[in-house]
Amino acid sequence: MIWKRQIPILIVAFVGAITLFGWFIDQPDIKSFVDDDATQFYDIIASFAIILGALNLMKLQIQKVARKKTGWPYSLIAIGGFIFAIIAGFFIKGVDDSVAQWGAHVTTEGTLFKWMFDYIFTPLSATMFSLLAFYVASASYRAFRIRNFEATLLLVAGIIIMVGRVPIGSMISSWFIMYIIVLALGIGVNSWKKDKILTFGVVGAGLAIVTIAGMMTGWPLDKPGIFYLPIIQEWIYFYPNVAGARAIMIGIGLGVFATSIRYILGIEKSYLGE
Repeated sequence: MIWKRQIPILIVAFVGAITLFGWFIDQPDIKSFVDDDATQFYDIIASFAIILGALNLMKLQIQKVARKKTGWPYSLIAIGGFIFAIIAGFFIKGVDDSVAQWGAHVTTEGTLFKWMFDYIFTPLSATMFSLLAFYVASASYRAFRIRNFEATLLLVAGIIIMVGRVPIGSMISSWFIMYIIVLALGIGVNSWKKDKILTFGVVGAGLAIVTIAGMMTGWPLDKPGIFYLPIIQEWIYFYPNVAGARAIMIGIGLGVFATSIRYILGIEKSYLGE
């Protein structure tokens, strides 16, 4: 029992503590371990994990074919593709096997592995990403439906980003955006006060102010810049978007730290199969 529980927990706690707190200790030997040795340990373990994952995938696909489960012909294609990739990557190096350097054949033109990557894997990947675009569009439609204030902000920001980053966005005048804002303000006033006279007064005054200001300035396409779509989308991308991304990264960092502490203290034992 001690070899299955206590010893692995002690090893994980010791190595995990050195790796975690090594980022906060300015000691050359510890920093060398964290930057070099620990990274190599991870690469070695990840390599074996990839091998085990591939073998487990083949085991599941073979069982699916043997038991004739639903979709088993696709499993035959998966098994065949796996075997073909293994042969092309490990046994057939190229036209001249005696000259081809081991490992270089995966990127050298004219080799079987490079042909497989360029004419089988790359088109299949492009197809998957093409389908992913439709899934993203469908998910965006469901997420952008206006239900509350937050969903409205998400919808407006999404439209500004998508339109502002394409060429047609730079052709839309800032004055056109101001007219839309005036109409949106009228809708808000009408929803709030339920008074048609007040709504028409607000909309009329806003349209008049925008029109007079445009005539006085000569209707420049990108002035005032605060209403020009490329400038608006750039501000959204570099400020609210970056702030949200950093908040997410801070949350991920705190989660990683908390999980590391659980492993170091022996609270988390999932790696032992518990």
